[in-house]
Amino acid sequence: MPDVELLDDVNRMHEENPMLGLSGVRLGLVVPGLVTIQVRAIARAVVERTRAGGSPRAEIMVPLVGAVEELQLTREDVTRVLAEVTEEIGTSVHCPIAR
Repeated sequence: MPDVELLDDVNRMHEENPMLGLSGVRLGLVVPGLVTIQVRAIARAVVERTRAGGSPRAEIMVPLVGAVEELQLTREDVTRVLAEVTEEIGTSVHCPIAR
């Protein structure tokens, strides 16, 4: 039941003013699997829509980055998940990432 555990973790981190604490990129770094779940859902939706004849253009943005290390860690996770999804479905999904 990893989804139930993840929801319990999120509920424990409730803050009155999240802008002062755990938000944006930091939330994804503190909650293991959160970025993975989100990126995998986006990638699979793009593939599904493409197969249905659409031409979606998804953009994955990393919010509230305060340190280069936060962006590096998140980018590694995003890149890994996109590679996994393309292997799972046997197609190519091109996602340019700013350098």
